[in-house]
Amino acid sequence: MDFLAGGELRERGGRYVCHYRGRGRRRWGRGFATEAAKAVVQYGFDRLVLHRIYAEHFTRNASSGRVLQKIGMRHEGTMRQAHKKWGEYLDTELYAILRSDLRELSRLRRP
Repeated sequence: MDFLAGGELRERGGRYVCHYRGRGRRRWGRGFATEAAKAVVQYGFDRLVLHRIYAEHFTRNASSGRVLQKIGMRHEGTMRQAHKKWGEYLDTELYAILRSDLRELSRLRRP
């Protein structure tokens, strides 16, 4: 079986961060990461009864930012040189969604 996309919620100090990932460039742009992230957020609100879920992505990875926007997350800011990867400090973008945001999005999407 070939892995397409997946996601999970990780607890960090009493807060929950959404992690999702897609695999393989040939699958980019087909909505798999968006569906995985959406399912993770829905699970967090429905099953874990969370109030807020957040996610980060490296600034130079704009595609991840678009995924987070598509699932209703709002950009909350840029964290300068927040993580060290590949031997350099990289900026990250912070996004979050509240339970009330999800309810509002659901209401607006109804026909």
